[in-house]
Parts: sequence; C-alpha cells; structure tokens
Amino acid sequence: MAKRKKLTKKQRERRKRWLLGLFVAAIVFFGGYITGRRDVDFSQVLGKLDEATANIEQRMHQADAPRTPTPTAGEGTGQVHIFDVGQGAATLLIGSDGTSILIDTGRHDDGEKRIISYLDEHIGLGEPIDLLIFTHNDSDHIGHGDLVLEYFDVQEVWMNGMDHTTQVYDKLLDAVLASNADYAEPKAGERVQLGVFDIQVLHPPQDSPQKDQNDESIATRFTFDGTSLITTGDNSIAQENEIIERGGQLQSDLMIVGHHGSNTSTGEPWLEAVQPQIAFYQAGIDNRYGHPSPETVERMEQAGIPFYGTAELGTISIYIDEQGEVNVETER
Repeated sequence: MAKRKKLTKKQRERRKRWLLGLFVAAIVFFGGYITGRRDVDFSQVLGKLDEATANIEQRMHQADAPRTPTPTAGEGTGQVHIFDVGQGAATLLIGSDGTSILIDTGRHDDGEKRIISYLDEHIGLGEPIDLLIFTHNDSDHIGHGDLVLEYFDVQEVWMNGMDHTTQVYDKLLDAVLASNADYAEPKAGERVQLGVFDIQVLHPPQDSPQKDQNDESIATRFTFDGTSLITTGDNSIAQENEIIERGGQLQSDLMIVGHHGSNTSTGEPWLEAVQPQIAFYQAGIDNRYGHPSPETVERMEQAGIPFYGTAELGTISIYIDEQGEVNVETER
C-alpha cells in the first residue's frame, strides 16, 4: 500500500485559509438571498459558488505543486553542503538524482535557526528529505531537529539509540513520534542503497556499551556520483581505531573530521586508512574549545591534506561533476 504523504504545517494552514474563504463566500451569497434579496437567481448563486470552488481548487493545486529550485552553479550534480551553524554540525548531501540526506541539524541555541534557512534554499520548505541522520544526541548536533521534522517531509530518521537528559532531546523525540518518518538505529556492518547513495554504517557496533554520547556517534561512508565521503560525528581516536580493526573499505575522497577538529579525534591511523583528498571541519569562529586544535591541523599538514573549515570560510559547498571532479565554493 502506498504511504500517504503527510501535509506540512504550511500546507495545512494554506488549505484552512482556502476553505475559510469558501465558507465566507457561501455565507455572503446565501445571506443576501435569505434576508430579502428575493430577486436573486438561485441558479446564479450556485454558479458563482461553483466558480469560486473551482478557483480555490486551482489555487490549491498551484500552491501544492512541487517548488522549482532556484538554479545554482551545481544544479544536476552531486552536492555536499557543509553548513556554517557556528559551534555545531549540519551537512546536506544531494545526489544527482535528487536524493537528499541531512546529517545533524546544528545548535539548539542558534537564534537565527539557520538550518531551516539553509534547507529552504537548497531543498524548499515542505519538500522531502529522504534520510535524516542524527549522529548522536548532543544539543550541538540535534538543535532544531524538531523544526526540520515539522517543516520538511522527512522520510526516514536514524539515531544512535542512546537516551539523553536534555529538553532538546525530548523535543526531538516528540517530533520524531509525531512525524510519518520511518525510524532506525543502524549498526556497524549494515549497508543501505538510497537512490544514488551507497551508505556503509561504520559505527556503533551491535555490542556497544553506550557509555558516552560522542563515542556512540553514527559513523558513515557515502559513495555517490563518482565520489565518496566519510563522517564520524564526535567519535574519538579509540573508536576510529575500532572501525579500522573491523575492516572494510574506508578510503574516501572527502572527509569531515571528527568532533569539530578536536585533538581527541582524527588520529594518524585514521588519516592513513581514509587517505582523503580534502578534509573539512565544522566549528564556530573563536570558539572556546580552540577547534580545530593545533594538533589536528599539524596532523593534516604532515599528511599533506588540504584542510578547510566553516569558522574561516562560512558554509562550504562542494559540487561533483559527471566525471567525479570536485569544485569547492565557500561563503567567505
């Protein structure tokens, strides 16, 4: 049985306005007739109501038609958008077939709710997000996740299955339960094909002790449109080494370094295993943690890996052409 598409809040409000307009039109027409307008031709009233209804239905159809995205330099190519959400994380992947995957949703205390603006720009309010991955449940990764679920048609949600005690987490759980999205807690070794994306789950393992949110981060490797990207959330070097020991394909063209560039992540063995052509970090300008750490920057320099981040460049957009060539555009 086909799954019924859930109307977004915006669409529901729009329909209410049109139906209210129809009701008011009916009151006006029939009110005039009943209160003494005996000269009114009842067939004309019905004709006007039919005309009004047809006009409303046409406007509803136009309002619900798929939004045509604003043309961009990378239209029709694979895309990676590493959003500038301050000291937090949010990355959008878009395949050449239109499949979309969002990894994390930024900080909870971002008053501008930038994640919603970014997604509106690249996807459009009310449009589908095929997969939403929350790497782990810290508030700088799940911030405004509830709004993403409300304003976009999220098809599936992945979480690490480890509870948290924050109000941000509680709001997110309520939003997941209220949505029509499918839900999963993926484990290492699982592999999923989603549109043009081949997704390998690298962490956490089935027998994970669930003692630390960071070390329970969902780590994934994506292959799509002739390129590959690996991301590890806030996993530390110990978990990176576990992933290496479990074996499997790790080499990736693009890497988002662990834990915003902290010195406790992205160790030398991990760099040797992944061998990225380019690496990226997400952190706020002059953040109090000192991310990216000098140790991480030095490891990148020693390995000869170009290293870019949102703190210096703002949002970073990567476009992959049909030959798998990568073009990087930055906000600053």
